[in-house]
This record gives sequence, C-alpha cells and structure tokens, in this order.
Amino acid sequence: MRGKYSQGVPIRGWKRCGWLGDWFNLSVLTTHHTIDELKASGSYSDIHSVTIGDRVGTMDHQSVTDYSKECTISLPTQNGMVEVMVNLSQVDGGPERDLCAKATELATAFLPYLPK
Repeated sequence: MRGKYSQGVPIRGWKRCGWLGDWFNLSVLTTHHTIDELKASGSYSDIHSVTIGDRVGTMDHQSVTDYSKECTISLPTQNGMVEVMVNLSQVDGGPERDLCAKATELATAFLPYLPK
C-alpha cells in the first residue's frame, strides 16, 4: 500500500478511510445503515452471502461500477455495518485481478479490528 488517502467526498451517515495500493485501492467504511437497507437500496447488485470469520455478511458490487473493477464485503455491526471495498487502481495496467478474493483477504485480516 502506498499510503493513506483522504476520506473522500463526505457521504451523510458514513465514515470512510482508504489506502492506495500498487494495483488496487482499499476503502473501509462504517455506517448506521444495515445490510437489509443495503439490499433494498438498489445501489448494489450481484449480492450474495459470505462468511468472514464468525460474521455472515454480503459480497456485492456497486451498481454503477464495472464488476471487474470493484468488489465490496459488507459485514453487520451492532450499530449498522462496515464495508471493505476494493477497487482496481486506475494506474494498473497488469493482468486481470480477482478483486473479490482481495476484498475477502483484507476483510478477514481486518476482522479483529472492525466494530462488533
């Protein structure tokens, strides 16, 4: 990872931090919104269940993105949910990468530090 980048454009009800990598970018977001709200919002597609450690959440894609360029793991918390989002770096010119495998790897690594 090259280093932390700004919190991005503020989104009401969300807190976000992120890092730039060599071939991918990582964002970790928290919100009071629930996974059920995420599913009903229409903002995500290709939603399916995933288990990370002891939590059952979702793996999905934002509806406005090319599936090959973004993958999000959403996990429930007592106060809403946390998202681990991985997207392809705009400077990457390398081979096709499995962003959902990377999102799963990072969500697993972050799990002990994520809100319960």
